[in-house]
Amino acid sequence: MAVTELGLPTRALNSLQRRGISTIGQLIERSAEDLQFYVQGLGPGGIKEIKAALARQGLSLAASRNRSASKDRPVSRHVQNHQIWQRPEVEPRAAVSSPTR
Repeated sequence: MAVTELGLPTRALNSLQRRGISTIGQLIERSAEDLQFYVQGLGPGGIKEIKAALARQGLSLAASRNRSASKDRPVSRHVQNHQIWQRPEVEPRAAVSSPTR
């Protein structure tokens, strides 16, 4: 079943479709947090409308993911590189003095 059949407001519907969410099955696989974070233009009001439209069909969004479980996962190389990039230098570099004339 297509998300267009839910009777969502135009802004919410367009935001979902831009993100590639075109069926109700794709929609209910995501949590409210996922939608708010990954779907540009979809705020708390749009999430509320989506939840209400799904409830009318006897459906709901996926349960929010347990964020504490992610602490146990190994850190990806990308994240490691980002953390290294953000660290301040161990020793500040000495200022290079320019010769005076």
